[in-house]
Parts: sequence; C-alpha cells; structure tokens
Amino acid sequence: MNKLPAIVLVLLALAISLPALPLLLAPGQFAAGLSAGPLGTDALNELRAVGGTRLAVALLLGYGAWSAKGRRPALAGGIVIFGTTLLGRVLSTVIDGVPGAMLKPEIAETVLVALAILAFRVTSSEQTGAAAIGSVAGPARG
Repeated sequence: MNKLPAIVLVLLALAISLPALPLLLAPGQFAAGLSAGPLGTDALNELRAVGGTRLAVALLLGYGAWSAKGRRPALAGGIVIFGTTLLGRVLSTVIDGVPGAMLKPEIAETVLVALAILAFRVTSSEQTGAAAIGSVAGPARG
C-alpha cells in the first residue's frame, strides 16, 4: 500500500494547524504580524473562530491520515480547502498587489495542492485495483 496519501494528509494537517494556536491564544499578536492595527472584540472573536476552524480541519485531515477508509474523502476535502485558499491568495495578488511575507504560503499551498491531487489519484488507482481483484476473486463473503 502506498504511504503517500497518509503522508500528504499529515502535511496538510500540519500546514493548516500551524496558525491555529496563535489565532486561538493571541489573535491580536497574529494580526499585528500582518500589519493590522489594534483590533476590537468582534475582530478578536472572528480570528479565534478561524483558529478553531483551522484546528477542526487539521483534526479531520489527521483522521484521514490514520483511517484508510477516511483517506480519500480527507484528501478531497484538503484539495478543496487548500485550493480555495490558494484561489483567494491569487485573487488578492491580482487585486491588491504582490504580498511581501505572504508569498511563501502561496508557494507552499501550491505544492501541497499538487501533492494532494497526486495522492488522491494514487488512492483512486489503489481502489480500482482492489475492486478488480475483488471481482476476479468473486463476491466477498462475510
């Protein structure tokens, strides 16, 4: 069995969880690192919610890495989440200009999406092969 899908899911989980703790525990400092001014309670609340969401997604991706049955759906979710995040960054680059410090995440997200697509294709071919073996062997009993 190919380990690439599980490895890619672990990488996706790590990448999305890295900002989760700073967003949850110190959203003001996180925002200051993005050149944002002082934040009010509503903005802090939203940033903490984003941190919680990122943590939840990381847990789901991690579950996919651990569970063979959850691997393919987790990869599909990772492709959608990281792909749309990348889309937002590209739109921002076109509309707002080239970001300084944020260009590194764009490069990392592009590589992660490409790896996730490759891993998704690997799981597809593994499942197709398993289905073919099952059909040759006859129906499963159990």
